Amino acid sequence: MISITTFLTYVGYFTTILFILGVLWAAILWARGIIPVLYRLGKGLSGNKIMIFAATDNASSLENMLIESGLFQKQNISHISSIDDLERTEGFSLFLVYWPDWEDNIRKILTQKTKKTALILYAPHVIDPATGKPKIVPKEIMSELNEKLNITLVNFRGRLLNDILVSMITKSYQK
Repeated sequence: MISITTFLTYVGYFTTILFILGVLWAAILWARGIIPVLYRLGKGLSGNKIMIFAATDNASSLENMLIESGLFQKQNISHISSIDDLERTEGFSLFLVYWPDWEDNIRKILTQKTKKTALILYAPHVIDPATGKPKIVPKEIMSELNEKLNITLVNFRGRLLNDILVSMITKSYQK
């Protein structure tokens, strides 16, 4: 009787040690997967600069959305409302383009974009007052955008913030 209880005690110690080692191993694997992503997100949010291409009222609205999210700092956000200011884009890591305001100059913006710069084209459903038709991205432009790296097309404001975050994480990753 004493030998059976002693044996079961040792089996209990052994299985407890295995369980603790398993939990520690799972925690290590989880940390190795999540910590690099959190580091890249923090680096992306604090160090990268966003250039907003939009008319003044739309730029203010987009800038306020970014600042009010609590994820971005005001000093990391600038905007351009005229094609004459296009040379100011150097050093920015993300271009946020409001399609209805910049549809005529998108090719000029694409020439300013480098491979390391992310571009998010925000094309909400807006009706052109002159024609009464929606201002949509033409197929030719879609084909050109598809050929470039780090370009995202967004139609909804709620999705916009998510795509900016993903672009920042992707942009800040360097091997």
